[in-house]
Amino acid sequence: PLYDRGGKVHFTNARGEFVGFDVELASLIARDLGVPRLEFVPSTWAELPRLLVERRVDLLMSVPYIPELLPHIHYSAPYFDGVVGFVVRDERRHDFASVERLRKDARVTLAIQAELPSLEARVREQLRGVDVTFRVVPSPREFLEAGAGIDGMVMLAEAGSAWTLLHPEFSVVVPR
Repeated sequence: PLYDRGGKVHFTNARGEFVGFDVELASLIARDLGVPRLEFVPSTWAELPRLLVERRVDLLMSVPYIPELLPHIHYSAPYFDGVVGFVVRDERRHDFASVERLRKDARVTLAIQAELPSLEARVREQLRGVDVTFRVVPSPREFLEAGAGIDGMVMLAEAGSAWTLLHPEFSVVVPR
């Protein structure tokens, strides 16, 4: 299994052990398959294709359908349907509440965890009329703790909600 440095919804407990939905699910899968030892491999989104091609990783948890990864991944049936949204500072949540409101600002800079042309194209299409610039950050933590010059971060709304528990000065917004 693979977790993304700061990118997945996983946490460590007081003993430094990984905990969370993906960790629990990976443990159950390993148990059911009779795998004697489970190892978590730290990575970034950009490293995923290489790790898969090199067979350094056997299983990825909670990976969205990303066309750039299709040549490298055999997807299983999804166990949940996610919604893409924006994590923004609370005081900006109304600015992101609708595409019409974003068009008034005319220009936004959005953090994204990897260069994903298909996701970038979908966001640009949904925000037609807004000048969108993307800035790659290695993890949501970098945006949440030092996101100067970035208006919001593109991510699954469900994952963003977990991050806002740790950073309550942020909100998740899915524009109308």
